[in-house]
Amino acid sequence: MKPKAVVGFAFLLVIALILGAKAVQLGWFIPKPPLALNSQPALLFFNNDRGCECALFVYHHADAQLSIWPEENHAGIPIIPINLEHRPDLAQEYRVMRAPTLLLLDSAGQILWRQDEVISDEFPFDLKTLESQIELLKAGK
Repeated sequence: MKPKAVVGFAFLLVIALILGAKAVQLGWFIPKPPLALNSQPALLFFNNDRGCECALFVYHHADAQLSIWPEENHAGIPIIPINLEHRPDLAQEYRVMRAPTLLLLDSAGQILWRQDEVISDEFPFDLKTLESQIELLKAGK
């Protein structure tokens, strides 16, 4: 084998080891548990903790907006936070392409309402429309 080929092979091996270690660190090879909805309606809140400064601003405000949202306004339906970096399997299952995204699921796990477009940087979600959808769900419509 030529010396250049050995160096090239060693370089590729080091890169593969680094990427493999990062994949293990991120949990790529660990099976993800299924989302336990227990036949109850749920709000899935897909967010992220990485990105450019402007994206992080929106992610933070989406999280803050939901954390101060009174529980009676969402009728006790649990808000399940999901990090897109850690659960790409759920993002694929629910066809979530960006953060923040908020989904309202019925007790069968079907999507009744979705918001994946940000209204404003400070208040990303349209909670009034979501509250109307929750009222319809609770009324059985």
